[in-house]
Amino acid sequence: MTDYRTKASSNRSDRRNLFLLVVDSDANNFSYTSMLLHRFNYQIFIASTAEEALQMATVALRALVITAPTLKGMSGFEFMQQLREYPVTASILFIVLSRQDNLIVNRRCFDLGAVDCLYHSVSLDMLYRAVQVAAEKTPRMSMHIKTSQPVQ
Repeated sequence: MTDYRTKASSNRSDRRNLFLLVVDSDANNFSYTSMLLHRFNYQIFIASTAEEALQMATVALRALVITAPTLKGMSGFEFMQQLREYPVTASILFIVLSRQDNLIVNRRCFDLGAVDCLYHSVSLDMLYRAVQVAAEKTPRMSMHIKTSQPVQ
């Protein structure tokens, strides 16, 4: 029993050290995704353009980037390709959130190194599992989320 608690608290602190970057030109989409990920105790950073995300990714390394295939200023594909070209950001993992199930888009995302392609509005469970597989060394066995948020 003690081993389980130690491991659980260790996983919780590991999640707080994981920095996830959510990039989407649609404010509703990145707000929804960010809110869900925040409830899982991940550190979330958001960007509404690819240029802003590129600056953020090169300044502080992220464990995972969640992006859309279409962004303001450049496509999500160009954004992923540019991150792959920088040695500092070449190993960053991607999850792509697409508006529709499109085989061509999915194939291009996987060719650029995406670990998963999900669709808006992604369910809580699917997002949770995709991020866990991509970003955590030891995936959790169950899902715990905060049901209340502090009021400011």
